[in-house]
Amino acid sequence: MANSIEIRGHEAKVALDIVKFERPKSMNEDDANWLTVQLTVTLKHFSCLIGISLRTYELEQLQSELNSCLKALSGTATLRPLEPKLQLELAFDNRGHVSVEGIVQTLGPRKTSLSFSFDSDQSHLAETDRQLKAALRNFPVQRRAG
Repeated sequence: MANSIEIRGHEAKVALDIVKFERPKSMNEDDANWLTVQLTVTLKHFSCLIGISLRTYELEQLQSELNSCLKALSGTATLRPLEPKLQLELAFDNRGHVSVEGIVQTLGPRKTSLSFSFDSDQSHLAETDRQLKAALRNFPVQRRAG
């Protein structure tokens, strides 16, 4: 599906399923770029499913950083959204190995969180890059005349 982005690794997967723009008719550029996303984290012994909001800008930045890392086989790609329900860091070494670290958390006075890490490689993340590009074609950054 063109609206799904998966970060796969050894016995683990982070899946972002984009549902819709939250405010597609908003004339405010910031408001118009919020997405409703279903996040699933599946690990060997744990999993979680949570609804989150991301901005198209954040996915665009992740895709740009990931693309640079894939070309250089080094560097770090991060997803640190304004609403910090999900934080991801993909750290590449120069041999194609990638360390994925993340936190999924609820917000508010009674926080629940899942901290995780797993190994991946550039072949899995090349597919993630293609999925990000496809999702951004379907849910592009909205530009509004101001």
